Amino acid sequence: MGKYVILNADFSAMDVLLFVAGAIGFGPALAVLFFLLRDYDYPRMEKALFSDTKVFGLVAAGMIMGTVIFLIEWPLYQSFYLPATENSGLVLDYGMFFVIYVVLFCLAEEGGKLMVLLFPAVRRKFDCVFYGVALGCGISAVAVLELVFITIGQAGALPDAAWFIAIGLYSIALAMLHASTGAIIAEASQRGQPWPGFFRAFALRAVVATLMLPHFITGNIWFSVPLMLVVSFLALQHVSSKVIPGALPEEIRATLRKRRGRRPKSVDI
Repeated sequence: MGKYVILNADFSAMDVLLFVAGAIGFGPALAVLFFLLRDYDYPRMEKALFSDTKVFGLVAAGMIMGTVIFLIEWPLYQSFYLPATENSGLVLDYGMFFVIYVVLFCLAEEGGKLMVLLFPAVRRKFDCVFYGVALGCGISAVAVLELVFITIGQAGALPDAAWFIAIGLYSIALAMLHASTGAIIAEASQRGQPWPGFFRAFALRAVVATLMLPHFITGNIWFSVPLMLVVSFLALQHVSSKVIPGALPEEIRATLRKRRGRRPKSVDI
């Protein structure tokens, strides 16, 4: 992955590591959260269409869930590699990769979102879709933070700039992805049809997980990040333009159309 700068085992080095990991994990997640919610908050609306307390509560819930899922998943990463031999290093077991990484990991992540978003206190109103976004952003932030922290901690060194750029782009893709799948599940749950939303979210998550295959084969995340960004960005645009507006009552959609200079339509979105 590039040259490393050896860390000194002192308190200041640990502080730097925590700051870097936090910035890479939380920066993109909070940016995506702001992007998706900004049109539905004051001053663009007379009052916010969601509760700030619930939004940050669901971010915190996502962080807890992300930590639990990461701690379960991390020891399983070696399970989809064949044992090393004298003539070769670890070789990817494609069957186990798809079973564990693509299917089981994605089921765990999207299933966790579904369980939280089915709580009556969350799903009973149209604003459930905003809390699905917040939940996904929390999961993304802590997953990337822990990945960076553990990776650097195990190496005992700081990677070069190219590695940080790649992981930063990976974090952006993951934030867009988890926010999108959270919104998809939340919107479907609010309509009383959680399972179709869950399977759509799972399919999207599985597609992006499959795009990580070149990374696991080569050990270079640059082979996976560009396509991940494209797919996650398209999903985010769909959620921003279709899923979130489609979850809102018609009177609110009419207000949004007027504010954007559009004529009201009988059927929109």
